[in-house]
Amino acid sequence: MPERSFTLSELAKILETKLQGSEDTVIKKLTTLKSATPDSLSFMTNPVYKKQLDTTKAGAVILSPEMAETYSGNALIHEQPYVIFAKATHLFDKKPEKSPGIASSAHVADDAYIHPDAEIGPGAIIESGSHIAENSVIGPGTFIGRDAKIGVGTIIKSNVNVCHSSIIGDYCTIHEGVVIGSDGFGFAHNGKSWVKIAQLGRAVIGNYVEIGANTTIDRGTLEDTVIEDHVILDNQIQIAHNVKIGENTAIAANTGIAGSTTIGAGCIIGGGAGINGHLKIADHVKLSGMAAVTKSIDVANSEWSPGIIKSSPLQSWRKSIARFNSLDDLFKRVKKLEYQVSTTDTDNKNIHKVQPFFIEGCRELKPMHIEDIKKLLPQRYPFLLVDRVVEVDLQKQSIVGYKNVSANENFFNGHFPGQPIMPGVLIIEAMAQAAGILGFSIEGKKEGDLYLFAGADKVKFRQPVVPGDCLELKAQLLTKKRHISKFACQALVNGKLACSAEVTCAKKEI
Repeated sequence: MPERSFTLSELAKILETKLQGSEDTVIKKLTTLKSATPDSLSFMTNPVYKKQLDTTKAGAVILSPEMAETYSGNALIHEQPYVIFAKATHLFDKKPEKSPGIASSAHVADDAYIHPDAEIGPGAIIESGSHIAENSVIGPGTFIGRDAKIGVGTIIKSNVNVCHSSIIGDYCTIHEGVVIGSDGFGFAHNGKSWVKIAQLGRAVIGNYVEIGANTTIDRGTLEDTVIEDHVILDNQIQIAHNVKIGENTAIAANTGIAGSTTIGAGCIIGGGAGINGHLKIADHVKLSGMAAVTKSIDVANSEWSPGIIKSSPLQSWRKSIARFNSLDDLFKRVKKLEYQVSTTDTDNKNIHKVQPFFIEGCRELKPMHIEDIKKLLPQRYPFLLVDRVVEVDLQKQSIVGYKNVSANENFFNGHFPGQPIMPGVLIIEAMAQAAGILGFSIEGKKEGDLYLFAGADKVKFRQPVVPGDCLELKAQLLTKKRHISKFACQALVNGKLACSAEVTCAKKEI
């Protein structure tokens, strides 16, 4: 096909746009802003490319009125610049021109009707009773089955199979490898084996439909499978028997639609979606890519998210994803609140009333009560400084425990009278005891095993601990070398850090 060229005034008239700049500029091709030359027509719809617009060498750019206000070069201006770009692509398309006639290697049945203006490519097979309308193109190696009908101006590319009795409307484009009207997946089981159900319906394709490469549309079992006007289908889509797809619906690649499902008009379905059979999808529904639809959607103009069991409205899905990212923090806050409620009565005697909520990590241990703790630690009151363990995560090698700081603690008698504060060394001791419990939880405990406090580094005190506080103790294993373990430890009150340290413990068998 010879190279085509247009002046800007000609393009403005053909594309029905407003012209800004020189009418006589000659345009020979369409390019991106970045690769444009003075004989190029380009376009911009996304503000992300504003910098490229400022430096482009294009002879003219298709722009919206808003973008044209800040652009001094030649422009074709329209409210829908991307639509104008789409129309312009056809002006510069270099696809081969149609060549009416029947190739010598094509096989055409004697009673098949071929319009004189139609083109039948090499190796094509047109079976008995088929009807090929004017200006249609049947590509090389394509098979048109018995009694099939192809509408005016429809282009069917190479190696397509249009099975018997199928109908394709006017001005459709069917890309390479498509199969239309193949048998649907219909079988009945007799208790021992499968009995095939003959597929007696047709596949009926409307007008101005485009079907991408290697897509399959099965014929109906009793009624027809129907694709209505102006539907666009991407590559490698499976449409099962008796499906009906409403006009102007767009479906992206690798989507599968099971039998007898009806999809409304104007829907947009993302790639890789899976839609169960016998469902109804309302008009103008949008499904995100990878959506798995197991129930009918009767809300028109709605957007639905990816889902494994049942898709959910897009806005709700986005909120759920945002909340999911904060679940860990929320879990810890709830667990802490439940523990505080469970361990405080009206007399402030710090008596456990209910078991705190507990779940964490891939491998977890049950929460430990005081008797469980005594089996691991040799300390006893008043030097047993861990009252409860609510979390041991063996994957993260971490622990969370609590010490309820009562006004009756012996050390408050002298530290300090009138202004009681828990001694810092005892806070470190409490963290070390939590670390010891973690060590035994990871390695197991044999009779006579002890974890001895061997040192503390990077000790920092941030706030005092006073009677009535619930001291949250956290420890995580940092390093282990033979019998020496180092733990990162924290002590918190109401979520605020009271003390932190790296505590070293030595495991010893007595």
